[in-house]
Amino acid sequence: MKIENQTLNEKIEERNDELSKLRAKIVANVIILSHNREKYQFIKKLNEKKEKEKKLVDKELQDAKTKLATDSTELKKLQMQNFKQSQITGIVSDDKLSADYDLREKEIAQLETDITALKHKQG
Repeated sequence: MKIENQTLNEKIEERNDELSKLRAKIVANVIILSHNREKYQFIKKLNEKKEKEKKLVDKELQDAKTKLATDSTELKKLQMQNFKQSQITGIVSDDKLSADYDLREKEIAQLETDITALKHKQG
């Protein structure tokens, strides 16, 4: 009985050692699980923040696309007006005529200034 009791005590001791090892593994796994949960919560919050930023950038992009489309339409209108004006007056498309026109405008402005000065001189 003594031998049987000793054998059983050894088995109990082995089982207790195994139980201690298992408890240590459980504690380690609980710590790892807690860490992963915290990390998950942090990443979840970070993703929510990034999602908000993405929505803002998407809205800005959409606004920019809308403005681009509006500006493009306006540019086409102005190009059409410019084309019509160039057909009506040949000055727009001819550099020599345009330069002559600018020169004559300056001469007219100078002559008007001279006329005003002469009127003051006479009067």
